[in-house]
Amino acid sequence: MSRFDGKSYFVTGAANGIGAAVCRKILSEGGAVSALDVDAAGLTALENEFGNERFCGLVGSASDASDIDQSINAAIESFGAVDGAVCCAGLVGVSSPIHEYPLETFDQIMDVNVRGPF
Repeated sequence: MSRFDGKSYFVTGAANGIGAAVCRKILSEGGAVSALDVDAAGLTALENEFGNERFCGLVGSASDASDIDQSINAAIESFGAVDGAVCCAGLVGVSSPIHEYPLETFDQIMDVNVRGPF
């Protein structure tokens, strides 16, 4: 019996980096993943790697409540439940003096990095 057998997880930022590594770990140990990311190609690559029996990818933003709801509902429909969440979506800003920092960039970072996990 593997550590994640019979468990289902919701992962944001799932298509690359740490998020993809988290998906691979959960899937390799028997769990199921509902993945959310803006990178459609990355999600498709994971689905091709693991199949869609225990992987459900949705293209969307971790800062969009309706995208999160759709992904969680897809997990419940596909796997029966969501046992945990791993919030890996994140953005890195630009380096500039605070008085020159683009407000639009700040808002986008706050939406993904703070509001998304909330």
